[in-house]
Amino acid sequence: MDARGAVRRVVSASVVAVVAVVACDDALAPSAEVDGLRFTATADVGPLAGASDPVVSASVSVRNVAGRRIERTYDGGCFIRRFQAFLEQGGVRRLAWDSDRSPNWACTDDLALIDLAPGETARPHNWGAGVPVAQMRDSLPAGRYEIVIRIQADDRELSAGFVRLD
Repeated sequence: MDARGAVRRVVSASVVAVVAVVACDDALAPSAEVDGLRFTATADVGPLAGASDPVVSASVSVRNVAGRRIERTYDGGCFIRRFQAFLEQGGVRRLAWDSDRSPNWACTDDLALIDLAPGETARPHNWGAGVPVAQMRDSLPAGRYEIVIRIQADDRELSAGFVRLD
């Protein structure tokens, strides 16, 4: 094989790898395993205590899937680093709301201490984030939205599921 043939093979392999990454990019999982812990995200729309407007919320639970006790300390007040809402209309998925663009997105200084035996599950109270529908309403038409979050654990992105905003 000459040098040009080798270069063509490398370029072809790179194109296939890029296509595979792009194809997988749209299919986010609701859970991810990091160092023996499985983090699972869920989303919901509903009332929040003390709020007059419904809130789009996401939360994370964690399960020890390792065969040993695991202890970790996380920055609980900012465990959900980013919160996004994607609208799909006519087969096109577009980012409709992003906490990185919101001046009202803030974190607290809480810590989350995790101490789980094998198979044990926890849902730390401070591993949730919510956005009032009224705050999102300016940019979001009625529709079905996928809520995507980025969590502190290994900086993973998870699909928290779909919510309906009317």
